[in-house]
Amino acid sequence: MRRRLLILLAVTGIVIVGWLGSVQAKPIAPGVNVGVLISTSGPLYFAGAYQRAGCELAEQQANISCFYADAGDSEIEAKAALRNLRGNSVDVLVAPIETDSVKTIAKLNLADPVPIVAPSSIAEGIAATAKGKNWLFRLASTSTQDASALADYIAQEKPDSVAILVGPENYSKQGAKMLQFGLVIRGITGVHQYSLQEIKAAKATNPEAVVLVSMESSVQFLTALGDWFGKVPAKFLVQGNLANYSMYSWANQLQGARALIPNDQIEPGFREEVARYLNRPPSTFGGSQAMLGLAWRTYQAARLAGGLQNDQRVSLERMKQVFSPTGYYLNQKYTVYGYRAGGSFAPVGSYQPDTP
Repeated sequence: MRRRLLILLAVTGIVIVGWLGSVQAKPIAPGVNVGVLISTSGPLYFAGAYQRAGCELAEQQANISCFYADAGDSEIEAKAALRNLRGNSVDVLVAPIETDSVKTIAKLNLADPVPIVAPSSIAEGIAATAKGKNWLFRLASTSTQDASALADYIAQEKPDSVAILVGPENYSKQGAKMLQFGLVIRGITGVHQYSLQEIKAAKATNPEAVVLVSMESSVQFLTALGDWFGKVPAKFLVQGNLANYSMYSWANQLQGARALIPNDQIEPGFREEVARYLNRPPSTFGGSQAMLGLAWRTYQAARLAGGLQNDQRVSLERMKQVFSPTGYYLNQKYTVYGYRAGGSFAPVGSYQPDTP
């Protein structure tokens, strides 16, 4: 337990110091074991390759060993995953990428806690306090922060009507609900949600703005929208939808669509490293920006665990000045990505909400 507590304090210290690349830390022997709760099944199965890429690239640069287990979608599966990882004496856990799974893992972790580092946008208020200390730390903004920022960005354009196209996944439904609430409290009252089966009804309303809130069903939505989508005055996507769609016949209809992505200071060349890991030619690897960010933050989490050094320990009281149970850095900045004709996207600006 003493070893785990020291690792927790060291991890928090490195985060406060700043980007881990600036840390000149000599890895401790015999090394640190990192348990990654990876997605290899369910609707987010495709994220697993990016999580592995991030951790295994970190293994090449730090004295760490990565172990993997799928948290599944039930408490029984989560218990089995934790038992598997604890069998490898993991010192740090990289959290699952979906809020409900993180809640389950955090609850199961309380009996014999190890630090949990969350690499994705998850909800606030996840219970993770044991022995008087918090054991969950975030490397990403919260899902509420991201929805609030997008609502703030859209509301600045004062659309009279907004159609939110919602995927069937629970996290899409939760995200759409938060986005609608954010728009309404900012004075945009003509906001309605539509499922994939209600596209015809959405088109009939002729909304001034459309927001796609989905992930794996984005292609089905965009195919169903067809040429109509290109005529919508303002088009927005959430970060899970931001991908290169140039291979589709409707790609030109995305021109002018925008998305907000929390700023990630991704190291130059990291995209190419991930492309090589995934055995894709770097020159043609577009990839989802959200998935690249996930790979980067998994890499960061593993490097944080591997960069431990005694003189970088700080108290949890100082840690509380940066993190809180309700969110990550409240002054989160965002990059605005825009789509060109042809279905590719690029940064077109930056945005920082006035309030979290």
